[in-house]
Amino acid sequence: MALLGAGGLIAVLAVAANVMLQSPIETAQPAGPRAVPAIQGGQVTAIGRLQPGVADVRSYGATGNGVADDTAAIQAAINQHGKVYIPAGVYRIDPKIGLVVRTGTEIIGDGRTRTILLAGTGGATMKELASYAGGSLIRRSFDPGGKNDYVTYVRLADFTVLLTHPADSVTENAIQIGIDLRNISRSLVERVHVGNMPPLGAPITRAYDRRFYSQGFGIVLGSVSSSTRSYAGGEVNTVRDSSVWGAYKLIVQDDAQLSPRSAAHAVLIEACDLQGGHVLLSQESRYTRGVSWRDNVLQNVIPRPGSREASAVLRMEGSNNLIDGGYIEASGSADYLLQLGSISSNNMIRLPYASTTNRAKVEDLGSGNSINLKGPDFP
Repeated sequence: MALLGAGGLIAVLAVAANVMLQSPIETAQPAGPRAVPAIQGGQVTAIGRLQPGVADVRSYGATGNGVADDTAAIQAAINQHGKVYIPAGVYRIDPKIGLVVRTGTEIIGDGRTRTILLAGTGGATMKELASYAGGSLIRRSFDPGGKNDYVTYVRLADFTVLLTHPADSVTENAIQIGIDLRNISRSLVERVHVGNMPPLGAPITRAYDRRFYSQGFGIVLGSVSSSTRSYAGGEVNTVRDSSVWGAYKLIVQDDAQLSPRSAAHAVLIEACDLQGGHVLLSQESRYTRGVSWRDNVLQNVIPRPGSREASAVLRMEGSNNLIDGGYIEASGSADYLLQLGSISSNNMIRLPYASTTNRAKVEDLGSGNSINLKGPDFP
């Protein structure tokens, strides 16, 4: 992967030198007949049939043609089997409904440049997102005021979730979340791409004003207070070898509006590529402990027009957490390279390569935090 200095995105944004990608949405038809893969040891291997208990969503009517709404067909496969395979294609998902996972659900694609879950238009307000009233492409069923089942051991791998926000304005009532892991425990997300920008090599392109990449949420983790009747987990989750390109918050844990009393302990975010957002990687609750963010690539902050929230590469508010390694770069448009709030404490930050330009700041308002930064601006 080629990294660009001065806050540049990798090649997908280099194409957008005139603040536009190539063309309006264009989808490719799925490939012709081929062997149906099986899921073995976390890999997809073509052997001509699926393992027992794994459903091919095409058997339930999903088309992957980029035109038909495949939400109900994929959901039927999940409900019937739990473990589903989504072959190469572009599958439209209704963001007002989304795909609902349960304990043991596995959604496995054919690779992030081949299997695309494309959000339809629409979404939800922040209040509706917080209460699970639509807007999330992949989520669990949850009643914030009632008693909920625990949802655990969810696995998502080898596909893209492509968000659809306005390309020339900021929406307040059609906000989308790509992957919503709130109130889910022991989930694993790997080799997944999320955001308003597609991955390089995907069979889809988009026209976008670069300023409006920063809308919606890529991956959200969190819980509700353990003292409430509705508590049903939300800890011990892993996101690795994944990418989020283009969202207001790319990966956010314990979001202050979506989950104001969240404590998503023991989260691991590792080897992820996060680019093109207002806040790239953040944790926003005083109650969270034991988080590890390791070896991630973070660059190119794009402040959302009209936002009053400070833009940042890294933000942390909890205690006894670790940020370690990776490539960290703040462009001139970022307010903060690193922001440790007044309620943060005893966090350890070790960044062997961090770069900042112009007004991007490093701020520690907490207590007992240990910060070790190296790079061209931190001798």
